[in-house]
Amino acid sequence: RIVATPGASKEVAGKAYCNLGVLHAGSDKEVEYYERSLELAPDRFPSIYSLACAYASQQKWDPAVTAFRKAIEVADDGSDDEKQALANLYRVTMAKLQQENPSGVSSREDMMKLFVNVMGEENFQKLSASRQ
Repeated sequence: RIVATPGASKEVAGKAYCNLGVLHAGSDKEVEYYERSLELAPDRFPSIYSLACAYASQQKWDPAVTAFRKAIEVADDGSDDEKQALANLYRVTMAKLQQENPSGVSSREDMMKLFVNVMGEENFQKLSASRQ
């Protein structure tokens, strides 16, 4: 009802679409609802993060990486949201690299370069710093 209510703010409608995405987890509509949420409120962490998780659960690694990177970008520095998105970006990156390199990578150095390339230098450094 909220999304069909005339005069509902974009922020409120965006939250409602995000909630619809959560309610439709695992269905064909899930990603569609998160995308509609982001059309209305493009910088809402919950919608971006949920979209990233939906892509990850579908093993769509590239869109998941892109969405997790965006979630990190909009999260407050050092927040639990940022830490959670970083951890999941790492997991998705690992899955992507394993799929792309089924027989492994020649060296640890090459693996680190691949991680930095996928995650982004700043995100990789943040994750490394948080694990020390």
